[in-house]
Amino acid sequence: MTTEDDGSAAYEAHITKSDNTHATVKLDTNFTITATETGCHGGSRGGHGHNGSETDLTGDTADKVKAAVLAANAGATVDSMTTEDDGSAAYEAHITKSDNTHATVKLDTNFTITATATGGH
Repeated sequence: MTTEDDGSAAYEAHITKSDNTHATVKLDTNFTITATETGCHGGSRGGHGHNGSETDLTGDTADKVKAAVLAANAGATVDSMTTEDDGSAAYEAHITKSDNTHATVKLDTNFTITATATGGH
């Protein structure tokens, strides 16, 4: 769950429904649901509530992050990859593991995994 900074809502929650499909639920400041986007975690930016200065990874950097994450998490699917601006890491990847559980993987500038947190995105 995150605050939303694109003007479309005050908050958003990324959920996995009982049928294992994903959705993003948007809420206003009164916590009233204003929209539900279905599909790959909803949202147009990877759907994981990027903080204001986090950006999607592309090119060589994205390739290196993905390779490191998948080497450590066989059978996983990378849902999104961004820079990390909270000081805990250089990069962050949100993944769905082969058992359909979710995890966030943090990496340093050398593409070494520094932390993996399990649970919802």
